[in-house]
Amino acid sequence: MIINLITNEFNKHYHQIQNGGFIIFYQKITNFFLKFYKIIFFLIAIFLLFLFFLISIFKNIKIGKLRTDKIGEFAIRAEIYLLKNKRNKDLHIIFKDKKICNSFLFNLYKKKIFFFPNIIFQELYGLIIFLNLNKFIYNGPNDNIDTNFLLKKSKPQISIPIKLKQNLNEFQKKIISQKKIACINIRDNFYYGKSLMSEYRNADIRYCTKAIKYLIKKGYFVIRMGRHTKNKLKINSKFFFDYSQSNLKNDAMDVFIAEACSFCITSGSGFDSVCRIFRKPTLFINLLPYVGFGS
Repeated sequence: MIINLITNEFNKHYHQIQNGGFIIFYQKITNFFLKFYKIIFFLIAIFLLFLFFLISIFKNIKIGKLRTDKIGEFAIRAEIYLLKNKRNKDLHIIFKDKKICNSFLFNLYKKKIFFFPNIIFQELYGLIIFLNLNKFIYNGPNDNIDTNFLLKKSKPQISIPIKLKQNLNEFQKKIISQKKIACINIRDNFYYGKSLMSEYRNADIRYCTKAIKYLIKKGYFVIRMGRHTKNKLKINSKFFFDYSQSNLKNDAMDVFIAEACSFCITSGSGFDSVCRIFRKPTLFINLLPYVGFGS
């Protein structure tokens, strides 16, 4: 009976490869190794879980994923994590997402946070969640909310080395060396595309024209932030720079501007979290949802 099942399965795959050629053969080999890979790492996860139980007898141990896929989530969660655990003697296994939203900011935090390889610990994390072993889980959905006002009570946990700023070109140096910088960060639908699920969060930068001109009169150099923005904003002033529509955009420059600015006006988008980790005053306008106001 078992021999017949194996023979039938072998014949099925043999005929599929015979009819489909190399492409089908390649797909089947790839699928086999993917399944084999998952089984191996699942077995490793079971072994690590056993170690977790042993270690927990002597020391509190927790595992958590620190989001690195979106800059707003990563910046504020990493900063709050460091502040919460300054004197915490628990053992933490922290790993990241596969996607890194901003490699420059990630490298700054990597000097303070040791990230374990997610290729191994993602499986363990999933297993712990599946078994509902909450005592081993570090992070939660509200880790981006500063409920204890730690940001207000402390200094930034990261800083940009001066030697990195020296690598900027002259125009970039001129921008971040302004004495009074005001950042305008207005979310629109160009970056993620139009969606009925998130359209309510978007706004039109053109409604901020009067505010920008007012800030310029008060002696501020105003920078419009954003990686990809829809509407161009034409303000004839040497004290206004539309960074979002320029070719200067890169991971490092985003962080440099956040550190150099005096304050940020935002409708609630990732960049304002970078300003907050550098303790820059932040004014929220046209903002929904309100859940983040616990911080």
